[in-house]
Amino acid sequence: MLSEEKIAQLRLLKTPKIGRVTFFHLLKTFKTAIEAIYGLNDYLKQIGKKTQYSISSKESVLTFIDNCQKSNVKLIFFSDDQYPKEFLMASDYPPILYCKGNVNLLNNECLAVVGSRSASLQGISFTKKLIKDLNNITIVSGFAKGIDTAAHEASLSFGTIAVLGSGINIIYPEENKILYSKILEQNGLIVSEIGLNDSPKPNFFAYRNRLISGIAKGVLVVEAAINSGSLITAKYALEQGKNIFAVPGHPFDIRSYGTNYLIKNGAILVRNSDDILSEFNNYSNNTNFNGMFSVAEENLDEVKNYILTNLRCDVSISISEIIALSNYSVASINAALAELELCDLVSIQYNLVQKF
Repeated sequence: MLSEEKIAQLRLLKTPKIGRVTFFHLLKTFKTAIEAIYGLNDYLKQIGKKTQYSISSKESVLTFIDNCQKSNVKLIFFSDDQYPKEFLMASDYPPILYCKGNVNLLNNECLAVVGSRSASLQGISFTKKLIKDLNNITIVSGFAKGIDTAAHEASLSFGTIAVLGSGINIIYPEENKILYSKILEQNGLIVSEIGLNDSPKPNFFAYRNRLISGIAKGVLVVEAAINSGSLITAKYALEQGKNIFAVPGHPFDIRSYGTNYLIKNGAILVRNSDDILSEFNNYSNNTNFNGMFSVAEENLDEVKNYILTNLRCDVSISISEIIALSNYSVASINAALAELELCDLVSIQYNLVQKF
């Protein structure tokens, strides 16, 4: 049974308009989720919000926990020992991971492998051979067609982690239904941060990409177009201080535009497994992130004004982009966004921010 504090955390996370950023802001403000539940509406009055929040009931959360248990889904909280330590070094880790299978894989030595859904036969063949030569490094990928599927199939016997862009009970694409079962049968792991039965949405996949890179020590891109999801994963990896590996390709092949671009801009060129193993042996995460709970130094009203001035009502922008474009710290941006969301001035959905 979960502790009262974890039940309280779930109650906050199940409350409308309390997303990841606001959740961590409340924990920082109140120290515990239990205290946050009791003090939230008084706090909202203090920051100028006129309406109150209807916090999810304990009964509804206990029903949700029971449904997780019936589906053999394990809830891994950010404070648990089994939570991937690599991800905690980044600024955007989710409070909870929904897991099916061998959760011990989360803290193995992991390599993320991503690439084109319309992969070439050479790309698939190279991916499978490379993975089998990697001395049993656990492979993380996104369960998509093409390179992702090849990566999971090649690592079934020694450890594969499939990260979904949907609820953990939803198999997408449907053609990977057999692969889903094989991963669980062969001691692999299925992971989602979305929940149980949520259908896939475009923004879910964009946010899934940073979970793929967050678990791993590095990201290998095999084939990718220039504006593909694989390059988004590489971008997240760069922000998280991870190594980026790329397989070169023919300059006329659109599936090589992205990988060749990465190599041109500093990614590690991969010809064989030795190019990856040599970097893994010397790896240390080089991010200078100070932590989700670091104290913001900037004036919070100034940061909030900056965000509202630069946001548009008709276009969403990712939190990562806001941080990159501003001169404010991660902690200040997150704290400001949390207060703006609590005051109904912005909407935050899976890392995408939009002004009301």
